[in-house]
Amino acid sequence: MEGGRNGGSNRQTLAKSPTGIKGLDEITEGGLPRGRSTLVTGGPGCGKTLLGMEYLVRGARDYGETGVFMAFEENVEELTENMRSLGFDLAEMIRRKQKSDLSRERMHELLQTARRAMGSGTDVLR
Repeated sequence: MEGGRNGGSNRQTLAKSPTGIKGLDEITEGGLPRGRSTLVTGGPGCGKTLLGMEYLVRGARDYGETGVFMAFEENVEELTENMRSLGFDLAEMIRRKQKSDLSRERMHELLQTARRAMGSGTDVLR
């Protein structure tokens, strides 16, 4: 099947945001889709949090990108310790203003937007 849906000459290019994560940009052919949400799923302990945090840290540090990370189980200290295991110093990034905490009001706005986008009827933050 020449030029078909699965990779022929008719293949369209999707704008990508490089992750900076070794190997991931190669297997995703340039990174994650730019301007779109990417859902990462998996069981406990499979690395979803570390993947998301590494993506945000590398984006801020290497590409001048901004991002939001919301954790419902880990606290800042746990996230900082986990990222240290990958060689990243979140405390230093906070000092350099590459990462900052959100106000409760702004987080509520973001959660409401995410809830609408996901179609959930649950009010996560009260």
